[in-house]
Amino acid sequence: MKNGSRTIAAVLLRGLLALLLVVAICAPADAAPDLKLFQDVVDKVVKHYVDLPDYQLMLRGAMRGLEDETLPPTVTNARELNDSVAELIARRVERGGTTVRLQEEAAARQMLLSLDPHSMLLNPQEYQELFVATKGSFSGIGAEVKAAETGILVVSPIEGGPAFEAGIKAGEIIRSIDRVSTVGMRLEKAVMLLRGKDTTTVLLEVEGRAGLRMVSLVRRPVTIKSVSFKALGDGVGYLKISQFQEQTPRAVEEALYKLGSKGMSKGLVLDLRNNPGGLLSSSVAVADMFVDTGTLLMVKGRSSGQQSFDGKTIGTHRVPALAVLVNKGSASASEILAGVLQERKAALLLGERTFGKGSVQAIYSLTDGYGMRLTTSHYYLPSGRMVQAGIEPDIALEQAEGSDPALEYARVALQTGKLAKDSRAEVLALLAAQPAVSGTAQTPVAGPPVIMITSPAVQRGLAVKVRSDAVTVSGTASSSRGIARVTVNGQQAALDDRGNFSVELLLRPGENLIEVQALDLQRVAASEQFRIVRDAAKPVLQQAVAPSVSLGVGSGTYHALLIAVQDYRSSEITKLDHPIQDASRLRDLLISNYTFDPANVTLLKNPDRKEIFKAFESLRTTVGPNDSVLVFFAGHGVWREDMQQGFWLPRDASGMNDPSDWIPNSTLRDYIKAIRARHLLLVADACFSGGIFKVRDAFSRPNAAVEKVFEMPSRKALTSGSLKTVPDRSVFVEYLLKRLRENRDHYLDAQKLYSRFREAVINNSPVAQTPLYGAISETGDEGGDFIFVRRGR
Repeated sequence: MKNGSRTIAAVLLRGLLALLLVVAICAPADAAPDLKLFQDVVDKVVKHYVDLPDYQLMLRGAMRGLEDETLPPTVTNARELNDSVAELIARRVERGGTTVRLQEEAAARQMLLSLDPHSMLLNPQEYQELFVATKGSFSGIGAEVKAAETGILVVSPIEGGPAFEAGIKAGEIIRSIDRVSTVGMRLEKAVMLLRGKDTTTVLLEVEGRAGLRMVSLVRRPVTIKSVSFKALGDGVGYLKISQFQEQTPRAVEEALYKLGSKGMSKGLVLDLRNNPGGLLSSSVAVADMFVDTGTLLMVKGRSSGQQSFDGKTIGTHRVPALAVLVNKGSASASEILAGVLQERKAALLLGERTFGKGSVQAIYSLTDGYGMRLTTSHYYLPSGRMVQAGIEPDIALEQAEGSDPALEYARVALQTGKLAKDSRAEVLALLAAQPAVSGTAQTPVAGPPVIMITSPAVQRGLAVKVRSDAVTVSGTASSSRGIARVTVNGQQAALDDRGNFSVELLLRPGENLIEVQALDLQRVAASEQFRIVRDAAKPVLQQAVAPSVSLGVGSGTYHALLIAVQDYRSSEITKLDHPIQDASRLRDLLISNYTFDPANVTLLKNPDRKEIFKAFESLRTTVGPNDSVLVFFAGHGVWREDMQQGFWLPRDASGMNDPSDWIPNSTLRDYIKAIRARHLLLVADACFSGGIFKVRDAFSRPNAAVEKVFEMPSRKALTSGSLKTVPDRSVFVEYLLKRLRENRDHYLDAQKLYSRFREAVINNSPVAQTPLYGAISETGDEGGDFIFVRRGR
């Protein structure tokens, strides 16, 4: 029994040891932490990085972040990479290292930097600061920078910022910040050192062509103004884009409109120098303003595949000639715009080779408030050329101290009509024969401010005659010292930083003396006077006249066709909530405030295709040659790229993929052309409603008297947007109705109405709507306008 007992005891002992061994192997190790942040980063790289992940390279990067110089194990997938890093961190914790979070942050940061210089981890503070630039304002030295081997590279100083004013140039290296060396410094740390509280000082050691120098800068809030513009004279406009922000396309649209109204008969200089880039969508949108249909840009990535951005004829601005200025500070989104215009032969590029950043970084949210920037694709121009290689100008012109050769070349080439590669020698000869006039700095003026009235059309010694009870006075005030304030008859005018001013004045019957006074920043004043005569003659009874005889302003019958579709029969089409309510409010306003008789106002609620056509047919047969017609549509709209055609969707539309029962814009144009009215205004609040225009011109019609505008036939459209979706709850309709309700002018033309609510729609739209106004192509518009006439005086 003793031998048996010993045998049993030995077996039990061996079993217990084996069990303990199994427990030791299978039990979770305290030293293997759960790296949620690191694993989150790895997952994003595996799914979205532009190239297939190199796990061995990623592990070496992570080990560099952990300062672990041991021989790395072999890893072939994400799980092995995560496990290896977890074991490394566990050993460091055992040895009394820093916290798990700080170590996995260091590992993830260096792992991303091992992929490329643009991929990076962002801690919660850095992640929030990432969005500051696109908002347009921050405090610091005012420069776009990136990490380099020898320090921090200045990509572009921001015009007007401390770095720019101190003469720091693109391409220079910041060697130290407040005596701290920047060699090997990560970009996020450098940015944090450069930014700081207002009025504090930062000392930089900067290396340029002339060697090392110390530069002391005072930090201040830097507002990045995306777009600025001015007239260079003799039919040449100048437009500078400093950075592509969310609102850049809208600002460019506005600049082109204002430059066009001043006269841009020779061409435009588009300045992209020292533009570090910004939002891709904004860059493509601006490119689309200058070219027609066709591929503008291709973006290729591993997970996203290939995405093409195509141009659309809608919204294309026609400028006689376009010169684009670039330099080595032009990067990313600005290189895309320059490259597209160059390849589409829409512009001549002047200046220096661009920076060469052609990769796309997507921003991802991570656990616990962290974020990451990850390279997901590359930019390719239509020819297949990578933007990463940089864009070579058509004519190379180096920047020079104290002068601007590229801008002078562009100005002279446009003014003389010699903007071509083979005209280089001729233009240079012309430049050598005349003194340079800088387009980026104003020549100091010793005298008082100069005031130029652009509206109304003032002629010296003659009074301006109007019939309305209000007039908008606008113009430009200029001074080398800067303009502080402009008043018109004591009323302060709206004033922008270019000296453009505008104010609306009420007029009394008879003669009105108008005095415009400008005050510069040193309190030197100047003034201009002119007279406006408001014609307030008593109305006389009109005798019956033959239908063919033209009547005065506001004569004829006012008709309105209001179409509202919100309940669709097809389950594929989303129902809307507000079109009928919006149309009903417009009907009530037209009847109560304006000269629309209830018998001539038709409201169609949820009509089908046949009902809409019957209503147009009724207008065609009943409207006379002296009448005015307002057509309003609220509902779904569709744009078909393959047909280059926009459509309205009636109630009985079959679905989103069957256009057989949609109402095409071409048919609407035919009806608009067939209706014999003197004036027809189409107001469309629908997705892609801008498709009713063929091409939108950059030039506005000249100012004309109300009588002349009413006399000339018109076929105009006022739409809630161009080729984009719009929300169901319409900001467009809200401000349209608000301005019609608030209007006190007896005569209000559609263009003036548009100008009164356009900015309000843009500033308050959740989807950045830009309402459009213009002539409907091929319908017989002759330059007149629809006139709203208020009831009573």
